Amino acid sequence: DFLTGTSQGYGFVNLISEALAQEVKHRFTGFVGFDPNQKEPCEVIWARTQGIEENVERLRNSPVMRGPTEFQPMLFRPDGTQRPFPKPTRRTRKPRLDAGTGALSQIVARSARAGQTANIGSA
Repeated sequence: DFLTGTSQGYGFVNLISEALAQEVKHRFTGFVGFDPNQKEPCEVIWARTQGIEENVERLRNSPVMRGPTEFQPMLFRPDGTQRPFPKPTRRTRKPRLDAGTGALSQIVARSARAGQTANIGSA
């Protein structure tokens, strides 16, 4: 949420292999403990958009790229160091906020590694 800085309860992670994605799914399904106020266990599901190239292309021209940097997608090298996210290829509009709540109207995602995408968050 751009206005309050609070999590919307979900995130996107790209992993380097399907086997690793399956392991993450197994380990995080049902997990409780990211936040002391977390009431619901984690649910891990496959995202509609799969693959790092597809996700980068979808996000690079997203309005989220004009929002605060802490809400923008991130890319990492296999050694864990951050690499630059590609610049937009066209002019993007400012992100919209839902009236009165500050909730994003657009999907905010963080890309962590190439490969399969697992949506990790509270149900």
